[in-house]
Amino acid sequence: MLRGQHGDISLHTAGKLDGVALPDTNTRLTLTGTVLTIGLGKTDVVEEAPGGSIVVRTASGELKLAAEAPTLTVAGSAPIPGTWRVTGRRLSAAPADGQQLPRSRAVRVSATVGTALVASVGKQSWQGKPRWLITPTELGRTAPLTVLTAEGWAQARRAGGIPDTASLKNQFVCHPTSGVARSKPSWNIEAARDASNFLETMAAGCNP
Repeated sequence: MLRGQHGDISLHTAGKLDGVALPDTNTRLTLTGTVLTIGLGKTDVVEEAPGGSIVVRTASGELKLAAEAPTLTVAGSAPIPGTWRVTGRRLSAAPADGQQLPRSRAVRVSATVGTALVASVGKQSWQGKPRWLITPTELGRTAPLTVLTAEGWAQARRAGGIPDTASLKNQFVCHPTSGVARSKPSWNIEAARDASNFLETMAAGCNP
């Protein structure tokens, strides 16, 4: 079942995503019956992040897939946090605490996957210069910092016509670097701020 641009894919068979065509935008995957597995290409590189999310890149470094940490639910039990495990050329969802799942009961796995890190970019004026309001996707909030510094910033620039200046990039990267700022509804950056030094940007709470 595939619904909408930001819809859901529900699988009720073998639980393998090999050959399943995912849309370009983010999709929430839900699997009932077994543990979710994603096939990897022979040269794909997996980057794991704290908290259980992962990023898959091609050998040339292109972002192929990002996946938030999965949630696993054993029939009749409460949901538990999951993580991704690499076994051979497959990514599989597993309990984050390392416990073994019972073979006799169905397991429901749910995770958001895709390549979109930025949902939207709004534009206002602040002190006579542009101000951009960047809203990250769910994946954007959980993706590794290295991915947001590169692909996240590139997506934000494309979506909002943001110039590639050191000041604006420092303000953008500051938000996912800070645990508090990462959770804000939008990551706001202003052209009127002179933030060429990243440490100063961080010390000022992303608002130098």
